[in-house]
Amino acid sequence: MPDGSQYQVGACFERANNLPGAAFNKFFYAKSVTGLMPKPIYEASANMLPSGRTPQRVITGFDVAPKIESEPDVDSLAWRRAWQNGMYSIATPIAGVKDWEYHPREVGEAPPAYVDTVNFEITDGGDPWWFTGLRQSDLELKIENRKLVGISESMVGCLASSTSAAAGAGATYTKKPVIVGIWGEGVVTPIKVKIVAVASGGYDGYMQCTSGADAYGGPNLPIKFDRYEPVIFASGAFGGTDINNGLWVLFPSDGGALAVADEFTFTPTRTLALPSFSARDPLSASSFTVSVDGNVYGGRPNSPGFSSATLKVSFPKEPNLAGGLWAHTQRRKDDPMLTLKVSRDRDDRVLLDKCQRGKRVAVNLYIYGNPIVPGYTERWGFEMATMQPIDVVRDINKRGALPEDADLVAVGLTGPIYVEKLRCTVPAI
Repeated sequence: MPDGSQYQVGACFERANNLPGAAFNKFFYAKSVTGLMPKPIYEASANMLPSGRTPQRVITGFDVAPKIESEPDVDSLAWRRAWQNGMYSIATPIAGVKDWEYHPREVGEAPPAYVDTVNFEITDGGDPWWFTGLRQSDLELKIENRKLVGISESMVGCLASSTSAAAGAGATYTKKPVIVGIWGEGVVTPIKVKIVAVASGGYDGYMQCTSGADAYGGPNLPIKFDRYEPVIFASGAFGGTDINNGLWVLFPSDGGALAVADEFTFTPTRTLALPSFSARDPLSASSFTVSVDGNVYGGRPNSPGFSSATLKVSFPKEPNLAGGLWAHTQRRKDDPMLTLKVSRDRDDRVLLDKCQRGKRVAVNLYIYGNPIVPGYTERWGFEMATMQPIDVVRDINKRGALPEDADLVAVGLTGPIYVEKLRCTVPAI
């Protein structure tokens, strides 16, 4: 029995949606992970049973939706922020210091550089789960009393697997196939996939699959590089539960030609990737400032700041099921949105007056960490050129303080609704 949870989170960028990338090479620490298992969606029949019993439910889909909470450091944030925003650029103000700048990729925008989908591998100390086609939907960061309490990152994905990486090497093929999906009850470890014919007829080769007593045989199954093909045994049984909820094998492209007798072996348990973590301190004990139309609050004498701030960036997504139980992609559901809630004991009328008038304001929020080199400090910030005040609350509920809460949302007709900036030491994705 495990003596406790031992989270490990690793990731790598995909070559394209649902197409595995390089080895897992991006790791970060987490406070908690939820949604570690793919969640089946059950629906009951609407038929009324004469017996009065409750109708049984059937699986109509799967949700792949991990959520991670962490106290981040700037180096482990660099690629994650590029991943959600899509657009990014990197400058070098001085040797050893990298200034990353991001903004939401807008419809039709031609990107100089952007990232799209990610593979994630997550374990709780038991079997690792591998998720493909992940996009980040929500980021929420909370600051209270000079402390970045943490951030939560919600994501949505397409496919899940706990299957091992392939063992075995091709005679001329240099890549490794992958298997996704949930193993069926009748599948005996290991699963083996063997090439039985070379490329012909528009396909890149043909395979047969075996598991336990179900030996190689049956019709040759076609292989098309970068396309998932079902794992079917000689008996006609599917590797998973059924044709809708099966196992699929994918042979990556750019690995050369497949050769007859190439054989690859899979087991139901993945081997955890070897991690490499950032050595920088988390931003958990950081100062932060908020500026409203040039009025800076916090971080300087006689300029009382805000006691807390909550910023949320949302990129609403919804699964594109396209006829299957598992999503094929995660499509855009709505426009990106940034909301900011700030709280303080009222010290001046600047914010109050602007909110009373419904005036749009420019707001910047910056979080500061450790010095990197003299004159250059770790920094994570959001610059919103136009914020619309939504609500101001000044409820009197105790002696000696007049609290003031303000809710604002980023808006704009031209240009990105916000620009995000991160100062770290990471030179590239």
